[in-house]
Amino acid sequence: MSKTRRSPSLGLIVLAGGLSTRMGRDKAGLPWHDTDLLTDLLLRSQAYPFSERIIAINRPYTPHELPAKLGRTVHLVADSYPGCGPLGGLEAALHSGTSEFYLVLSVDLPFYNFAPVPDLVKLLRHQPDLLAVIPRTENKQDQPLAALYSRQLLPAVADHLQKGEYRLRRLYQAVPAAYVDESFRPALYLNINTPEAYEAAKGRDANSCRQVPVVTLTAPDSGDGKTTAATAAIAELTRRGYQVAYIKSTHHIVTRQDWVRHGPGPKSRRRLGLSLRPGRCPRRPVERRLYPRPVPAAAGRPGPRRKPQPRTIPADRRDPGRHRDTGR
Repeated sequence: MSKTRRSPSLGLIVLAGGLSTRMGRDKAGLPWHDTDLLTDLLLRSQAYPFSERIIAINRPYTPHELPAKLGRTVHLVADSYPGCGPLGGLEAALHSGTSEFYLVLSVDLPFYNFAPVPDLVKLLRHQPDLLAVIPRTENKQDQPLAALYSRQLLPAVADHLQKGEYRLRRLYQAVPAAYVDESFRPALYLNINTPEAYEAAKGRDANSCRQVPVVTLTAPDSGDGKTTAATAAIAELTRRGYQVAYIKSTHHIVTRQDWVRHGPGPKSRRRLGLSLRPGRCPRRPVERRLYPRPVPAAAGRPGPRRKPQPRTIPADRRDPGRHRDTGR
């Protein structure tokens, strides 16, 4: 008979005290869904009945936008070991908490919807000796900042910090741990470490509300590989059963000044019938092909072309011999 135990009490720890070096600004305060990343994550956490919510943060934070019932479960702690990364925040939170286990999340998980939590807790019931449960996504990549940890790990966490070993991986690899396959929903574990990742996340979020998602591939110059990347993306999306429409724009040159200064690329030269040798772009093709002269607003659009009317010649100036048959 398999050994089981009751479901352990489960709290939530949000690690929001990082330096955000690559982002260049505090990630917890990044705008997201009419609030910020931290507040939005706490609002989403209502999907599971956590016994408490601990925010490891090293700056003032007042959860004004949280419902009163949710706000009563939230309290803040500061790192006892500042500058030691996620492990320092984990130590402070475990030290102040009272739950048996904690779901530990980094603050920069904008798409985490807490759907994996019931399965992780179920695993703890059937394997009561576990001290950590680590999700694994594509290519067997561990997700230690979206995992379950036992409060019994507090002495081990403090020992690692005192020895200067700040890598979270070393902690859970040294204790009884289970690894859960989450490769079928990798988007839940997408995090935001750079401004580029933040912009990509906003685009992904906007697409989730569209009936037809939009993907844009851009590059500063012709020949940078946009078409190659688009071809690969279309093939992969088609393989996954999507129908794809592809619109290609070849307008790499934005202003006449850039065109004259740098000259057209190879594709533009072929289109204009110019030499493929680099050099200054002649002004005549630019004027005629790319920058037609605008019609003055007062003149409006030209109307239909009129049929030429015969010119009337006064009788005293007519040549009787030449215009005998025409009467002109």
